[in-house]
Amino acid sequence: MTSDELNTNSDSLHRAIGEIEALGLVRPTHLTLRRYLSILKDHRLVSERTCQGFLEAHNEANYAAPGECHPSPSEIADRLVLEITQSVEASPACLADLKESLSAPPSPLLRPPPSTPAHEPGVDTSAASMFDDPGEQPAPPTITQQQPTPKETEASLGPLQLKVGRKIRHAFVVLLLFIWTGAAVLVGYATHERIAWGLHNLTAHILDLPVTLGSGDHHLESARRMVVAHPSSIGAWRSYADQAFRRDRPAEGMVALRRLVSLQPENAQSLNELAWLLCTAEDPTVRDPIQALALAEKAYTLDPSPAITDTLAEAAFQNGDPLRAVTLEEEALSRLTTGQDHYLRQLEKFRAVVK
Repeated sequence: MTSDELNTNSDSLHRAIGEIEALGLVRPTHLTLRRYLSILKDHRLVSERTCQGFLEAHNEANYAAPGECHPSPSEIADRLVLEITQSVEASPACLADLKESLSAPPSPLLRPPPSTPAHEPGVDTSAASMFDDPGEQPAPPTITQQQPTPKETEASLGPLQLKVGRKIRHAFVVLLLFIWTGAAVLVGYATHERIAWGLHNLTAHILDLPVTLGSGDHHLESARRMVVAHPSSIGAWRSYADQAFRRDRPAEGMVALRRLVSLQPENAQSLNELAWLLCTAEDPTVRDPIQALALAEKAYTLDPSPAITDTLAEAAFQNGDPLRAVTLEEEALSRLTTGQDHYLRQLEKFRAVVK
């Protein structure tokens, strides 16, 4: 917090005390601010929460002591004045008792207030009249030069220095990752497969790359943990989908593809993969030709490539439109020069129904 903000907050708190004293509740010189507010609280003029917030704001404004009050000092000051004003208006009779409590002479056991020290350059004494008990107030400001905080040090650096520093830190982290991965390669994946897989997962997570190393059920389990820990990572969900299909788990693959579609609703590849799965899945709980047709239509609008056109043809065929399926499959074949075997088999299947 800057010195201007501290001065503004201190002025707001002093103004609040002045407005309270204008109601006739003058604070005697022998009472500390904490004791003064405690008397007001005991007479039910103000809540304990407001008193505590005002004291924390006072300490932070005058001594740069961090507090836990979330409202601004001006809001705390306005709340204190409002509560006391409403309480006095609601019960004027308690004002006389309160004035009597405030005007009571100090106990002879109390130590007389210390004399005001001479003003020294660099010391702010504007809040001296609101000092708290010696055992309760924070340490007074000193003339010693404060060390700059990390944020102040970073603010003093130029944009070029900050950019270079961030690049150096990033390069150092990437270097460590490659060293760890190289160490795993040296000891051998065959002997330490789980160690290598863990290091690969770490690298994939930081760089947001799909996890494709090795095989085994623990790879699928690792992919599950990745999507749970990082539900917004596209690379993690892509890896989960790949691992699920390799293990012949279409239900899990469908979940992963649906999540990819929700993260990238305009990605034609993810739409096409989910549509093909819903058309061709052997599991009846996964199969949904109606939804597959809607997904394939959207993918075809975004990218009418041969593979996506073939998926739309299959979806149209599954929904009882073999004529459109034949037209779409012929369109896909017209754009291909090689690798036509699958498309020819699809066209033959569609034409058999039309005939």
